[in-house]
Amino acid sequence: RVEYIDLPLVRFRIMNNNGFDPVARRELEIKALKKHDPSAIAASISSIYDDERKFRMSLGKALHKIGLFSDALQQFNRVMELDISNADAHFFAGNCYFDLGDNKKAINAFNACLKVRPDHAGCRNNLGILYHKQGDLDRSLQEIRKAVALEKNLFESVFNLSKLSADTTDKELKRI
Repeated sequence: RVEYIDLPLVRFRIMNNNGFDPVARRELEIKALKKHDPSAIAASISSIYDDERKFRMSLGKALHKIGLFSDALQQFNRVMELDISNADAHFFAGNCYFDLGDNKKAINAFNACLKVRPDHAGCRNNLGILYHKQGDLDRSLQEIRKAVALEKNLFESVFNLSKLSADTTDKELKRI
C-alpha cells in the first residue's frame, strides 16, 4: 500500500512498513513547504480543490506547519464562517490559538470542536494539555484518558497518559 503526503508542492511516496519515521516525514514536509512563499503554496493548493472549505483547510494546515499561525487561523475561521459545524476547523483553530499563546481562546475552540464531535481524540488530548498547563491536573487526566479510550493507537495521548500517571516530575506532554 502506498500513502501520499497531502502537499501539492511535494509528492513523497511512502511505502507502509518501510521504517519511515513519522517524525522524519513531518520534518521533510516542513522543510519542503518552507522553500515556498505562502502565496505559491496557496496557488498550488487551489489548483487541487474546487471546494473552498477543503482548500482553506489544506492551506491552513500547511501555513500552521511552517509556523504562520495567524495566517492559518484566518483560513480556519473562514471555514467556520462557511460551515460552523466543521469540527476540524475548530480543532485546528484551537491549535493556532494554543501556538499564539491564547489559552482561553484555544479552550473555547476545542470545546466548540467537541460540541460538534465529542469523539475527537486529538482535541481531547490537546484540551488535556491546556488543562495541565493551567494546573488543573484532574481535568487534564480526564481528557487524556478519554482520548486514549477513543483512539488507543494515538501515540501522543498514550504517551501523555503514561507521563501523567507516572510518579515523576517530568510532565512534558505531546500535542497533536
